[in-house]
Amino acid sequence: MLTQAHVRALRDNPSAAVRAEIAAAIGTEFAGARLGTREAAIAAGILAILAQDVELAVRRALAEHVKECPFLPREIALVLASDIEDPVALPILEYSPVLEDDDLIACVAGGATQRQRAIARRVSVPAAVADALAATAKREVVGAVLGNRGAAIEELTLHRILEQFRGDETIERLAVERPSLPLTVCEVLISRLSGALRDRLVAQHQIPAVLAEELALHGRERALAALMPGKDGAAAATLARHLHAKGRLTTSLVLRSLCFGDLGFFEAAMALLADVPIAAARALLYDGGAGGLRGIYDAAMLPPELFRAFRAAVNAVLEGRLRRGPAAFAEHLLGQLVRLYDDLSPTSLEHALSQLTRRAAPPGSMAAG
Repeated sequence: MLTQAHVRALRDNPSAAVRAEIAAAIGTEFAGARLGTREAAIAAGILAILAQDVELAVRRALAEHVKECPFLPREIALVLASDIEDPVALPILEYSPVLEDDDLIACVAGGATQRQRAIARRVSVPAAVADALAATAKREVVGAVLGNRGAAIEELTLHRILEQFRGDETIERLAVERPSLPLTVCEVLISRLSGALRDRLVAQHQIPAVLAEELALHGRERALAALMPGKDGAAAATLARHLHAKGRLTTSLVLRSLCFGDLGFFEAAMALLADVPIAAARALLYDGGAGGLRGIYDAAMLPPELFRAFRAAVNAVLEGRLRRGPAAFAEHLLGQLVRLYDDLSPTSLEHALSQLTRRAAPPGSMAAG
C-alpha cells in the first residue's frame, strides 16, 4: 500500500538503485488499478517526481512499468515520451494509450528515426499519424508503418509512398501484404509488379482476372500518356494509327492524353475513331461549338457517360489553362470533374480518370474505344 513513507523516501534522496526499485514498485501498483482515490493521488505525485529523476535507471524502470497504463496522467506520459534517452521514451511512444494524435505527430516531427519507428509499431496508428510517418520518407519508418496492420493509411498516403519508393521491392511487398488496398493503389502496383509478387497481389486482394488485366492496362496507358506531350502532329498521328491498328486506342487513353494537354494525339485519335479526316476532326472539335464536339464524340462511339469529362478537358485546354503549368491544369480539371460527377473521389486527377473509365466500361469489358 502506498503511504507518505514513499514520499519521504524520495525526499531523503536514497540511492539510484533504491529509487529505481521504488519507481518499478509504484509504477506496477499504479498501473494495476488497485489503488484508492487518495492512494492514486499520492502515487501520481510520486510518478511525476520520478519521471524527472536525474538517473536514467529510475526513469527507465518507471517507463517500462507504466507504458501500457490507460489512466497514466497524460502530462507524465509526455514527460517520459520526450525524455532525451531512448530507453525511456521508446516504450511510452510505442505503447502508451494516453498519448493523443497531436502528441505523436509532434514526436514524429522531432526527426528521431528510432522514435518514429516506435510510433509506427503502435497497435493502432491513426491515419493522421500514419501520414506524418510516411512524410518522413525514411525507408525504415515507412516500412514499419506499412507493415503494421493496425495502421490506418489513407489512399493518398499510399500513393505518395509508392511514388517515393518506386521500384523498391521491399516497400512494394509490404504494400501488397496490407489487409486491404484501394483499387487505385492496386492499379499502380499491378502495372509495376511482375511474377510471383503480382500473383500475390491478385490473390491477397481477391482481384478477378479480368479486373487485374484492366488495372494493368490503365497503368500502361498512364505511362504512355505521360510520354505524349511535345510530339509533333505527324508523330502523334503515327502513334494513334499504330495503337488503333492494335486495338489499343482506348477511351481511357484518349481522355488521358487530352488531360495531359496533348492536342495532337487527341485530334488524331478522334479522327480515327470517328473515321473522318483530321482536318474535319479539328473543325468539329474546336470550331463547331458544343454541337461539333458532341457530333464527333458520338461518331467515335465513345461512352456517353464520359462526354462531360471530355468537354471539360477540351474547354480547359482551349481556355489556355495549360499555360499555368501542368500541376495547376490538373488541379483545375480535377475540380471540374468532381463538380460534374458528384460521386468521384477527389484524391488526384489520375485516380478520377481511372474511376470514370472503369465506371463507363460495360460489365466484363475494358474501357476500350
